[in-house]
Amino acid sequence: MHDCQTVALQIVDRWWLGLCRKLVANGCSFMSVARFQKSPSMFSGRHFERSVILLCVRWYLAYNLSLRDLEEMMSERGICVDHSTIHRWVVRFSPLLLERFNQRKRAVTGKWHLDETYIKVHGCWMYLYRAIDSLGDTGEFF
Repeated sequence: MHDCQTVALQIVDRWWLGLCRKLVANGCSFMSVARFQKSPSMFSGRHFERSVILLCVRWYLAYNLSLRDLEEMMSERGICVDHSTIHRWVVRFSPLLLERFNQRKRAVTGKWHLDETYIKVHGCWMYLYRAIDSLGDTGEFF
């Protein structure tokens, strides 16, 4: 395995670890997170490793990157993958990942309100919005 590929896999593993911590903090049981993390059926028979596929799909969906940009970024890390392969991954795995994330998302009660505050971040005043349910748990914030 190339050094760049090893670094890319370590980045993905750190991202998965952070995601699993967030899921556990939001009320998912540790066992359900472990089952989600090690789901072999979704990635079985693929040429590339699970972490490479998830990294490409995440970067494509999270950031405004073109498929050719992702192809170039992967080649810089020693992973030769074509832009059409990345597109097939996005089409194939995006709905499956969304479905699995929604299954494990913490349920919010029927009553909720939006809390708005004005905070100082690095010397700049910014708005912070939080959706809070009737139990006082934060549903979303931005």
